[in-house]
Amino acid sequence: MVQRDPTICEVWWVAAQVNERPFTIAATHPVCPRSATTLLTLVELEGTLDRQVSAEVGPVFYFVRSLA
Repeated sequence: MVQRDPTICEVWWVAAQVNERPFTIAATHPVCPRSATTLLTLVELEGTLDRQVSAEVGPVFYFVRSLA
């Protein structure tokens, strides 16, 4: 799980699982606290997948896809 902190610029919440307590990482890009590997947010990851998603349609979906 990678999520930008909504209140602090360039701070990320990173966790191995969604239900775990996240690490707080201060960086311009989210990195793994164990390996220092640059992580991808869900929007970035979905932009790299070569699959057809027919169930996800609508204005919000198209807006989020345009950000990737």
